[in-house]
Amino acid sequence: MRLDRRLGRTRSILAGAAVFLFACPSLAQEASATGALERFQPSVAGDALFGVPSPGVGGHLIPRAKAVVDFGLSPLSIQEGDTRYAIVSQQTFLHVNASLALWDRLLVSLDMPFALAQGGDSPTVLGAQFASPQSAEVGDLRIGARVRLFGEDRGAFQVGLGGYLYTPTGPAGYAAEGAVRGEPHVILGGRVDRFLYSVSVGTTLRASARPHTFDARAGAAVVFGKDFFQVGPELSLSTPFSREVLLDTEDTRISVASPVSAELLVGAKLRPLPFLVVGAAAGPGLTQGYGTPVFSAVGSIGYEPQAAPADKDTDGDDIPDKRDACPETPGPANDDPHKNGCPVDTDGDRIADKQDACPNEPGPKNEDPTKNGCPPDTDGDTLVDTKDACPSEPGAKSADPKKNGCPPDTDEDGILDAVDACPKDPGAPNEDPKKHGCPPDRDADTIPDKTDACPDVPGKPDPEPQHNGCPRVEVTSKEIVIRRQIRFRFGLSSQYQTVDPMSDDLLHEVRDAILQHPEIELIEVQGHADAVGADEYNQILSQSRADSVRAWLIKRGIPPEKLVAKGYGATVPVDSNESKEGRQQNRRANFVIIKKKEP
Repeated sequence: MRLDRRLGRTRSILAGAAVFLFACPSLAQEASATGALERFQPSVAGDALFGVPSPGVGGHLIPRAKAVVDFGLSPLSIQEGDTRYAIVSQQTFLHVNASLALWDRLLVSLDMPFALAQGGDSPTVLGAQFASPQSAEVGDLRIGARVRLFGEDRGAFQVGLGGYLYTPTGPAGYAAEGAVRGEPHVILGGRVDRFLYSVSVGTTLRASARPHTFDARAGAAVVFGKDFFQVGPELSLSTPFSREVLLDTEDTRISVASPVSAELLVGAKLRPLPFLVVGAAAGPGLTQGYGTPVFSAVGSIGYEPQAAPADKDTDGDDIPDKRDACPETPGPANDDPHKNGCPVDTDGDRIADKQDACPNEPGPKNEDPTKNGCPPDTDGDTLVDTKDACPSEPGAKSADPKKNGCPPDTDEDGILDAVDACPKDPGAPNEDPKKHGCPPDRDADTIPDKTDACPDVPGKPDPEPQHNGCPRVEVTSKEIVIRRQIRFRFGLSSQYQTVDPMSDDLLHEVRDAILQHPEIELIEVQGHADAVGADEYNQILSQSRADSVRAWLIKRGIPPEKLVAKGYGATVPVDSNESKEGRQQNRRANFVIIKKKEP
């Protein structure tokens, strides 16, 4: 192989499986020969081979997905004399791959690679240092599309046109390119009995400084046991359109050792379940092209259901299912596509299927061709009278024979769903169509009386039955009563507290009640504590609670002169301090009306 010479003192260095280096040893420098290194690209989920795409698509609206792990040994190295140094000693990738088949003609796909492990020696050769990757990285997302142009799916000869677009989702390095690249390709392939094959020819066009390449992949396999097991070889080739020079300075020149990258894999796949495929493959690198490993191994597992064969004939009547109107019942060919492959008289009612309006249900003759051969159905609800519990009223099917064919009454309150304003809740008749069939609700708060704890006073839903349907705030002659406790959270210390935001809704109702009663001139906001702790502490704590509630109300529009805050410590309990529940009730705030205008 011819070697370049520079400066009169260059020394030749072979980069096994990767590059030649020419450098002046007196000048130290850092070398960078980066670019997506991984040569193996997994085929789309659902394809037969590991790295060779198939021309077919396989069904409509069939999703498939798989995970692929591939390992490459020494994909990039450099040699000085008799010593070889590994710039990249190994790479292990995980590919998450998914596809969707559409109209048995178009396939879209995604493949996301992750470099799980990378390593190398970071060697220095003739003063040039090569930094090796040492950690996991994200690769470039691959977006794919493929169209089957010719041939039947799983046929002997098919032609497909596809392409991949690689987006720079990872940082530039040995796991990602750092720039967009695309790979259009033409695929030829097919299947003859147990033998399947596929050949892909295309090119990779790069936006990076690396040269465009010509790519070819080919593979074949022998299949056993109705796609249960397959085994076969695969070969991939790639060569740049121009010589790939990775570093070219006054002192150093690095170029690819071999203009061709070639790898061989021999693999097997197993389908233990109709939707599950597992596989493994391994093989050597055949050249010393950029990124070609000395040895590679691949493992995969995927959800890859098969599409029904285009020529499937379930009933064995020599009429494919796609043209057989009765695919599970053998019958003769018929020019009528709705009856093609159906028995002459499916229901045995002695009326030929061509004249039988109900060929699958025996019935008498009828002068009306739309009813000829059909069982009687007086109300026209598609349920024959013999099975219709309400033969004179159209209704719906029901598993209960006593309701089959009857108009629906879901809540069984005797009011049909068609006129029942509450069809799922049993109720009573009502002259108001909006309330007809609904449970009684005297206070019209949308909470039925049977679950409303305050059926005569409008309220809101509450998970606690004793408060459900009751107003949370009520103004009496002496007090603004709240049926929920105001909750507090600690402020700067355990003795100073602020209102917890979870009580904002309750306090908004208190504020609205004060604004709606302008006759109230003065309210004492009382703070209370339980008996736990010293009296002085409880007094400070209760005063802090009263102050924080007063401040909350003033901030939201209540005049300060209408509110006075006073803490009572533990001196006014409403329950026993001997129980946890009692102490909880004693920790409270009250709103006592001190003064109001006389009417």
